[in-house]
Amino acid sequence: MDLNRLGYQAHVIRGGQKPEKIFYGCKLIDCKKVFTLRSQYQLVNFTGFDYLIYFRYKNSCLVKHLESGDSLAVSQRYDDFKVQIKMIANDEQQQHQKDANVERSKYPEELRAQQELIDDMRNQKYGFKNWSSLIPLSVLKNKLRLEDSSYLTNGPSLYTFIRKTRSDIIANEEVIDINFMPPMIVKNCLPFAIKLKFYDSSDVLQEIVFKKEEEKNLFCFSMAKSA
Repeated sequence: MDLNRLGYQAHVIRGGQKPEKIFYGCKLIDCKKVFTLRSQYQLVNFTGFDYLIYFRYKNSCLVKHLESGDSLAVSQRYDDFKVQIKMIANDEQQQHQKDANVERSKYPEELRAQQELIDDMRNQKYGFKNWSSLIPLSVLKNKLRLEDSSYLTNGPSLYTFIRKTRSDIIANEEVIDINFMPPMIVKNCLPFAIKLKFYDSSDVLQEIVFKKEEEKNLFCFSMAKSA
């Protein structure tokens, strides 16, 4: 394509009952020309946590790692799959950061999850600790309306909001983002550290220290019961 032309095009890479499209083109963003190539649907992580995404279809399964601020393409072939999500624990995240310079084919968290999935399938169970409920992916793609929100529970006091929107880069009604978002984001804009006490979504008293200009995800729906 001509990169001097602004705009986007769609290309069908697979036909049949579940046609697969990719969208590509150029757009001016902050006076820079940005070329984008993406799938029709993608999961976007707007939280401060990394996630494991578990796709299940009959007796097969697939686990993907979705980093904070990153996105994951979702193929139309996944329409018959069910999906679960899991926030990666802080200690696992710290270990991942320590190993960041080590060359590997998979994240350690992903390898551990694969072993858990193998054990899980042997026991004929659907999920394991701190995973959300298992729901059909088609519910997120087709049942959840644009600009509407729902949420998945990841464990006590842990919730992930799910919001479906049109892509903010490609202006096409067929290009959809399924966004993972925290219930609340708090940023300390004061020139000194602060301590915040509040009751979370499970009515448990929490105490969090915010450094200067630090931003954190909070899992509560109201600050009306702040301590």
